[in-house]
Amino acid sequence: MELKLEVGKSYKTRGGLKAGIDRFEEDWTFPFRGKVYANGEYLAGFSWLPNGASKSHTESRFDLIAPWTEPETASADYQSAPAATKSHANALLIPERVTAVLALLSLCRDDPEEAKRVIDSVCAVGV
Repeated sequence: MELKLEVGKSYKTRGGLKAGIDRFEEDWTFPFRGKVYANGEYLAGFSWLPNGASKSHTESRFDLIAPWTEPETASADYQSAPAATKSHANALLIPERVTAVLALLSLCRDDPEEAKRVIDSVCAVGV
């Protein structure tokens, strides 16, 4: 099944991140413009071809591969756990922004050009 991108919709990247299409720029080579998110935090702006590719000649972790579906919420076990247990579990979590940036950089470890593009975009917004 070929993916058909639409403005206003969200998609899953090959690397498992959420991406949203904000606009269509007809005169651009990669006309679908949007943002990539991790853990609900904005990471970087991206652009895609109509088929969801983020690069012309090779696969990328940022290619759009499917419509986005929200992950399930916390398990029933977590929801019903005593407050002290939840507090301890939450204390072990890295802050969301750091987690998001680390997740994004780990996806780029094999592609220095893409990593530079992502880092430049992330740093531009002060993450």
